[in-house]
Amino acid sequence: MFNMIKEILWNDITLFQSLPLWAVIVLLAVWLVPIGVCVWRDQKSLISRWGESRNTIHTFFWLALMLVFPCLGSVVYLLGSLLPSLIWQHRGGRGQFPLSFRLRKWQLLAVLGSVMIPELLLLAFSTAAGTGLLTQYDWTFEVSFLCTVAVIFSDWLLTVHFCAVYLRTSPQDHEPMAAGEVLGVPRFRTAETAIGARHLLRQEAKRMRRMANAVFAQHTYDAELPGKRIQVMTENGEEFCRVVGTKQDWMGERPDFMEMQYIGRGITRCRICTWEERFGKLRCTESILYRAVPSMGGWLRRTLILLTLQVALGSAAAAQLHMTTWTLLSKWI
Repeated sequence: MFNMIKEILWNDITLFQSLPLWAVIVLLAVWLVPIGVCVWRDQKSLISRWGESRNTIHTFFWLALMLVFPCLGSVVYLLGSLLPSLIWQHRGGRGQFPLSFRLRKWQLLAVLGSVMIPELLLLAFSTAAGTGLLTQYDWTFEVSFLCTVAVIFSDWLLTVHFCAVYLRTSPQDHEPMAAGEVLGVPRFRTAETAIGARHLLRQEAKRMRRMANAVFAQHTYDAELPGKRIQVMTENGEEFCRVVGTKQDWMGERPDFMEMQYIGRGITRCRICTWEERFGKLRCTESILYRAVPSMGGWLRRTLILLTLQVALGSAAAAQLHMTTWTLLSKWI
């Protein structure tokens, strides 16, 4: 679509000149007003890590849909994003819409930049000798598609394959209870260290999966992640967890791992031992950490959104759909 901007503009202007003024105003209002609403309800999440988008799926996904299918895409946005979001807010929903998904800025910039690469190559080699293949064949879709695949593969390596966080839930109100000695040092443990029934572990995994998804969705996997405190809405209300470590970095000293049990949903329950000195005496405290890896569902959703953007911006078929949609709408008026 990017390489046919001139054709698209000429087609749209010619079409609007053939329509009465009231029809042009109505079509532009139906097309552009939802686009403005979509950008406004994004709440700066495209440019800020802390923005809380009210759109479902992703803002760029809806913008691409409304760009390729003028007016028709706007109606789909109103029914598939604005209406569910308003109903959710009316029922007391706060913060980012649950079905909204964040994309990292470098991914969006890489996909948008890859669409411009073929045009830049054509400009650079259009006057050079022996560049017939570059100038006679349209490489826009193929080159941008290969660049998008590279972005998706690097995203999998950087945000799925090599990533893991260690989470600690909100501390209990009561003091850890005494549980004998270890190597002559008083040992204490929290109530959560006891292994519950299997159905309780499944509930535990579900709760921690939701917290882990909030961590990976809102924060970049970097050295600043340890120490982050995350607030998550669960079935029991608001709950908190803290990121105490990743594969590479830890907040404070590394604990001794005594037992690790996989409980499902990408969550491993870790019974750890922390050595500390209190009032001049050494003590050992057993507690629970949760090791969480990123969900593949998040990566798959990012992949679908990035491919949608690439097809909408880099495909000639998308430009043809845009012009065909305007032509069909003009015949109905």
